[in-house]
Amino acid sequence: MVAFGAAVMVGVNHSLWMLNRMALWDNSALLFELIALAFLIQGLRTRSPLIAFIGGVAAGIGFYLYLPARVTVVLWVLMLACLGLISRRKVKVRRLLVLTAASVGG
Repeated sequence: MVAFGAAVMVGVNHSLWMLNRMALWDNSALLFELIALAFLIQGLRTRSPLIAFIGGVAAGIGFYLYLPARVTVVLWVLMLACLGLISRRKVKVRRLLVLTAASVGG
């Protein structure tokens, strides 16, 4: 009975609810950042505008969830710019622009 009472007191404690929400908030932003980068890289590998669009949507959600997750958009733009400048022979610039437009549209 004492253990049940202690569990109820811990379960309804407002400060622990707040800590739970804060941890969920921080982790959800990281989750969307990882999902966005995974979809964007996969879209680039398969040259699929649909997958790049889904990655752009996930990056946009991460952009609004948590301020440090905004670095996802900056990293993606820098990576595409470096890829376009360094390996023009392997990746056609037009195809890169299509994928960039799809991810920005997302």
